[in-house]
Amino acid sequence: MDLKISLNRILKNCSFSVAVLIAAPDHQPFYSLNSQQQFRSASLIKLAIAAYLNANFQSQILHKMIQINDHEIVGGSGILYHLQQRNWLVSDLIDLMLSVSDNTATNVLLDYFGIEKINDWLGSNYPEIELKRYMLTKPLKGENTLNLNSLMNLWQELLADKTSILKMIKLALQNQQNTFKLRADAHFNGFSGTIYNKTGELSQEEHDFARFCYGKRTIDCGVLTHFSQHSQRIQAVRLEQQIGSLLMKYLME
Repeated sequence: MDLKISLNRILKNCSFSVAVLIAAPDHQPFYSLNSQQQFRSASLIKLAIAAYLNANFQSQILHKMIQINDHEIVGGSGILYHLQQRNWLVSDLIDLMLSVSDNTATNVLLDYFGIEKINDWLGSNYPEIELKRYMLTKPLKGENTLNLNSLMNLWQELLADKTSILKMIKLALQNQQNTFKLRADAHFNGFSGTIYNKTGELSQEEHDFARFCYGKRTIDCGVLTHFSQHSQRIQAVRLEQQIGSLLMKYLME
């Protein structure tokens, strides 16, 4: 399979904004389209929060118990907002933030560790990733934004680490509950490798970022989209499914 030709074929007639970046770990990007373009991050910003915690804390922090305050509870994705339990381990909050994209868990972590501290760390290490607001709140100081170049750097540096925190982060990403985009066709394609991914959705965005591992081969892929019509949302999701399917077939060749 000529992967680049196949990617160009499915991307050439897009009626919405799309960015794609595909790279093997520790290698130059294999395929890049609009990878410097800034997008609203949606829930992909949660990867940046996880990366900050991995880089700045030891495994003992995972056992810290945090109490959820009423102002931190928001709806949207996740389960904490309708549960009665109000005390949670940091490890559980990180897992929920990544595996079910729990917005309340994210806000609790942002409050406890400091949203401004995390954004300052991002500014020093990944300046094109900005964390300006909590989940499901009005942007008081700006929007959460990123581009694929910076997110790919963060993703690959995070997954290359060897910390105890990373072990549970990878487990959460491997058990991601939102699997209908890049990794949607894994069973259909007979893909028996390992996949780590994190998605993001807003009213006009459908994003996904994933690592596909098959035997000794590994490839990372990020797709960001922005659209204005509901029909384009359906097209964006289908595009991500097609890209993921191509990558899995490519790895299995």
